[in-house]
Order: sequence, then structure tokens, then C-alpha cells
Amino acid sequence: MKAVTIRMPTMSQLRSMFLIGAAVLGAIFFLLPAAQRFVSVRAETLRGWQAVYLVNGDLYIGRIRSLDDRSLELKDAYYVSLGSNDGGPGQAASVKLQSGEFRTVSLVRWGFSQPLVSFGVLQIERSSVLFWESLSGDAEVVKQVEEARKKQ
Repeated sequence: MKAVTIRMPTMSQLRSMFLIGAAVLGAIFFLLPAAQRFVSVRAETLRGWQAVYLVNGDLYIGRIRSLDDRSLELKDAYYVSLGSNDGGPGQAASVKLQSGEFRTVSLVRWGFSQPLVSFGVLQIERSSVLFWESLSGDAEVVKQVEEARKKQ
């Protein structure tokens, strides 16, 4: 039977292992809140419909499927056109604003009515997004989108 020799680490080796372990734990505790915040935003946005407001004033309705610090992916996207109905494609409805005036709201499914047919998925640069909000299933625009989807 052969003898096994176990060598104990030196003090400098122990100190190095301790510093490496402390650095790893510090990095985990530093990055964990950011990762949790990203996961919670992602989990929240994967349910239901969202309204995405862009810095240029455009408004899109869709389902946010992924987002990171550079881009946002909007699936089943509809462009919301406010103003007069120009007879263009899409489903139009007249709505009464708080000011008392009536405006026509048109929903145009992105990628299906434009000259360049796509899959209806938008990749939007995050710097172009002003904000987004999750919509209630009772919202009139959600009802209009669901109705339009049934007809397709």
C-alpha cells in the first residue's frame, strides 16, 4: 500500500484563495440585483399586450417578447394611427377624446399591409423607446386588436 501525502496550503495561498472567493461573491452580490430586475421586467412583459411609445411620437401595440439594453422585440405589432381615416388598410374606430372631440383611430398590422411584407415582428432600438405600458384585457384597443386577429 502506497502512502498518500497531503500538503497543506501556505498562508499566502490561503490568502489568495480567500481574496478570489471574496471577489467572486462580491461580483455575484453586485450583479444579482441587476439580473433580478431584468428577469422581472422580462417576465412582466411576456404576458398580454403592451403599448410602446416611441420618441418620434409613433405608437405601436404588440407583445414584447424580448428586451435588453440595446433593443426591444415587439411581436404581433400594430401601428396606431390617430387622425382622419384616409381609407388606408387597417381597422378604424372613432373615439371620443377627453377634450370632447372625436378622432379616428386606425390599427394597421405591421408588416402585412406595407409594401415589404414581414412576419409582424419589430426590432426597436431601445434609445427610440420613450416608454411602454402593459394594457388591460378590457382596454378598447386590445379588444380591437383581438377582433382584427380573429378576421385574419
